[in-house]
Amino acid sequence: MERVILSDMHPSRLRLFKGDDTRKPQFALKMTIGLLFSCMGVRIAAIVENFHRGMAIREAFPDQDQPRAITGMSAMGLLPQVFILGIAETLSSVGRSEFVHSQIPKSDIHSR
Repeated sequence: MERVILSDMHPSRLRLFKGDDTRKPQFALKMTIGLLFSCMGVRIAAIVENFHRGMAIREAFPDQDQPRAITGMSAMGLLPQVFILGIAETLSSVGRSEFVHSQIPKSDIHSR
């Protein structure tokens, strides 16, 4: 079954399966690392938001008689998640671009 599927494919696409290309595809690695960074960034966002929520509850409701509307939170806690999510987006977008570029036939690239 595998021989039938692989033999019907175009030879330029076989290089992804056989590994005989001189330049091994790095796009999958970049997209995987980008996905891992994305998961890590969302996890950091959850931790920071949990901390901010606890701080808001403690500062806004010190006693039930007089709640305050303003709490003293800083937006600097958002920097780690924004930084990590930026790295994730960069890696995955570069990986996607390399994948799309690798799927274009060489004749289409050089004909323009």
